[in-house]
Amino acid sequence: MMALLYLVLTRHRNALVNLKWWLIIGLIVGPALSLAGRFLNEMLDSFSSFSIEFYLSQALLLVIGLILLNYVRSTVTVERVEPN
Repeated sequence: MMALLYLVLTRHRNALVNLKWWLIIGLIVGPALSLAGRFLNEMLDSFSSFSIEFYLSQALLLVIGLILLNYVRSTVTVERVEPN
């Protein structure tokens, strides 16, 4: 996280790409895999320990990740300022 913050603050040319990867992996793929794994596990246990709170929190993280990714793709640009 600190490396990503450093890249953004120094306006590194790869900051936008790294920000997109961080969003995709951390806030989209992670909750999606967690949802899928928990669902498959509960299918094997015949939904004996079903918890709607887990699914709601992971779905919320997934939606927040998609909203942030859409925002970053449409608004954020990184311009490198060359020193004189």
